Amino acid sequence: MKQKNSGPLPWLLLAVPVLWAGAALASGYQEGMTVFDLMGRFSVMLERPFAIHCPHSSGGRKSVA
Repeated sequence: MKQKNSGPLPWLLLAVPVLWAGAALASGYQEGMTVFDLMGRFSVMLERPFAIHCPHSSGGRKSVA
């Protein structure tokens, strides 16, 4: 049986929610959080799904020492 090549459309449709979830998790992360804290905050962030922001863009780079 030959598989049908469905093209890039299914991959693009799957990429959008994955990228959104990554952006939402990144905007909810604060320094020192555990994965469990982040998942708790993620469930709150799902109440406002389009309120994604970048809190880490303060204009300067932080150095890790």
